[in-house]
Amino acid sequence: MKAIFKIFPERKLIVARFTGTIAYQDVLQWFDEAREHPDFSQEFPGLVDLRKAAFGMVPGGKTGKMAKKARALAEYMTKIDFTTAKWAILTDTPMETSLMMVYSKDASQRHPIEIFSTVEAAEDYLGVALEYALQELSAYCFFKRSVSQNHFLHMTGVPLRSTPAGEKHVSGMGDILYILT
Repeated sequence: MKAIFKIFPERKLIVARFTGTIAYQDVLQWFDEAREHPDFSQEFPGLVDLRKAAFGMVPGGKTGKMAKKARALAEYMTKIDFTTAKWAILTDTPMETSLMMVYSKDASQRHPIEIFSTVEAAEDYLGVALEYALQELSAYCFFKRSVSQNHFLHMTGVPLRSTPAGEKHVSGMGDILYILT
């Protein structure tokens, strides 16, 4: 799957990050996996970070077909009753912005949704701090790639510690352990 997500029940927040080339099925899979998570609530606001992603929903990337897929995703999200809460989409590329505009036009009939190019603007819209959540997702992304402690610190600004058992975790980010794979 091209998405990672974390649900913060204590903050009543869902944060997802997509990376690489995203297919239509990747987004459907994310909707389904998020909904099945035990901490999921359709009343939690959320953020979808697309800044490291590119849509490749159809072979050849034809814009008209991609817009149809974006509408189909909004229709699917409505059909499964995914959310009633406020959501922010974070993107910084023209193609992803335009496709998310198509998506949000249809999705906004079900729930409030806006597109942003900065974390600060998304934070203002949602009314919650997002940097902590995005750092935690970054930690997970880096561990998936087996980075060194120094590289992790350089990329996130957060120190990485080892437990006596050799597991790696992020200092100051709660009790969550991130295992190097």
